[in-house]
Amino acid sequence: MNTTDTTTRTTEAGRAYVVRVIEGTEHTDHAGLCAILGRDRSRVRAIEAADPEHFPAAQWPDGRPPTGGAWYPITEAQAYARRYDEATGRTIPAPADPAEVLDIAGVADAEGWTLKSAREIAQQSRRAWRAGRPGRLPQPDEGYDPDDPASSSPRDWRWTAGTLAAHVSAGRGGAGRPRT
Repeated sequence: MNTTDTTTRTTEAGRAYVVRVIEGTEHTDHAGLCAILGRDRSRVRAIEAADPEHFPAAQWPDGRPPTGGAWYPITEAQAYARRYDEATGRTIPAPADPAEVLDIAGVADAEGWTLKSAREIAQQSRRAWRAGRPGRLPQPDEGYDPDDPASSSPRDWRWTAGTLAAHVSAGRGGAGRPRT
């Protein structure tokens, strides 16, 4: 199959995804499909299992799965997202103002997580920060002291929408447990 280099785009909700042109048609990988659908990976897999007949068909260059996985036609993914949102009554929120300050509940809403999941992810992230690694969440812009990480809890922390978007765009953060 004739393919071109990959590029990156951003959804209306501010989620970055990869685009590759395969035989003249724009495709995205599974992570891009998740971004277009506005759902995390586990939820998209559940949606796919529940509705395989209407789910965007995976395509592979040269008829076999590459090491990078399946590629989905973007127009099919966008059409499926519209149908799914209409059927469930869900709309994908507009991108937040980068200067908007979010508490842990705001982060949960922005990422599509439950509040409990967001708190657990924040605690896991704190452990990663202490070990010098990036967490699924970036270090908070307010309320967190890296010199004394145990002095505050996620309910005290605040992030700007821009900090969260930059963290996800850099390939960190994102998918958590699906909201039920």
